[in-house]
Amino acid sequence: MKPHFALLLVLVLLVLGLLGLKSKAVQKVLHETGKASTANTSISGIRRSKLEETSLNPGSAGGSREIRLLCWVLTCPPRLPVNGRAILETWGRRCNKLLFMTSEGDTSDVPGRVSLPGVREGRSEFVPKSREGWRYVWKNFKDEFDWFYKTDDDTYAVIENLKFALNGFPTDKPVFVGKPIRSGDLVYVSGGPGYAMNKRALASLAEGIENGCMRKEIVKHEDQLVSMCLRMAGVSLTNARDTRGRNKFMILSPDLHLSLGAIAGTDYRWIFERALPAKPGGKDILEGANCCSDLPISFHYIKPTMQRALEYLIYRVQVAGAGT
Repeated sequence: MKPHFALLLVLVLLVLGLLGLKSKAVQKVLHETGKASTANTSISGIRRSKLEETSLNPGSAGGSREIRLLCWVLTCPPRLPVNGRAILETWGRRCNKLLFMTSEGDTSDVPGRVSLPGVREGRSEFVPKSREGWRYVWKNFKDEFDWFYKTDDDTYAVIENLKFALNGFPTDKPVFVGKPIRSGDLVYVSGGPGYAMNKRALASLAEGIENGCMRKEIVKHEDQLVSMCLRMAGVSLTNARDTRGRNKFMILSPDLHLSLGAIAGTDYRWIFERALPAKPGGKDILEGANCCSDLPISFHYIKPTMQRALEYLIYRVQVAGAGT
């Protein structure tokens, strides 16, 4: 089987899992998974058991309030015209507001571009760019939105699934959601697939930034610093999994996660070392059919061409003769 055909087959199987909602086989699985709860929620014609979604917020049955979500993307001048355009044409249009945080002097003609004053370009500047990005969001939009989702410019996000997952959380206390990984004794959120925080958590982060907690002299990775700043403020990271322990924020692309042994042959083998199981003594399943939730929130390392492919497969593909 040719590699590109195998990749396409994996993606189609993923979409049938997402879309398979119409399939009797998938409906049976959902029935078995959710038979402890008879309540169902409809999202864009997709019916899912609420039980599957409460794992982010144990004990909550979710809610139906409208989530006002600001999404912002960490990017740079060479990538914004290509990667940014792909996001604008795909998942980004489902955010209530979409911003692209780039360095000072970027004049790319992309809607939502924010050229951050005093921020230079380069990997060593990710921390200042993230810090100033969060500062900009807090200063200009803290009262307009309920949730704030930060991600990279090579991430594909299913915004409906993100909003649905966030809907069950309380609004009267800070909440920080993402995919935890570890580096030595440090447990932090993986920044690639993105992470979300509500307004109260953002207020804690903004205060920490003003107090100097987010400086590259402390740690050189922005996701580690955000996690540390929030932890210092008493805000813990919520592990985004479904009730079967499957991940929702995916560190890699779907073809690598869904294919057994595929990750071992890449430069991403480090994810096995940094994996964080759902329970002590357990295992973080990162590859194979059980790696990913049926309601995934995001995938990372997605090229612009694959952004559009996923958009087509998730939102446009239909299965002839499938049950309704």
